[in-house]
Amino acid sequence: MAAVKSKIFIVVGAFLLLWFARFVWDYFDPTIDANQAMQIQLKVFGSAMYEYHAATKRWPTKLDDLAQTSLPKRSYIWQQTATTMVFLWLDLNPDPKYNADVLLTYDRGWLSDKLGKL
Repeated sequence: MAAVKSKIFIVVGAFLLLWFARFVWDYFDPTIDANQAMQIQLKVFGSAMYEYHAATKRWPTKLDDLAQTSLPKRSYIWQQTATTMVFLWLDLNPDPKYNADVLLTYDRGWLSDKLGKL
């Protein structure tokens, strides 16, 4: 009887481990739709920062500055999306290729960000 209980325990434990592993894989997979959508939003905001600089010769210092760009036309949910983002208002090089290693913004709304994965 004890052998049957231990086999059931092993099977249930293995099932729970596989289920949890699948959950973790899905959550951290960069190719899922939610991650891709956030990557698109981050790129749109980055583009708006450069657009603002090209028009004013200054870098934006607050979110309202981006309202002067084409951002509101490209993303009608930009203000709602921005509520979960942290913007790093930095002085950058006007040429994006020189800022390849610079973080402009990140989304703090995901569990992966709270765990340190950006």
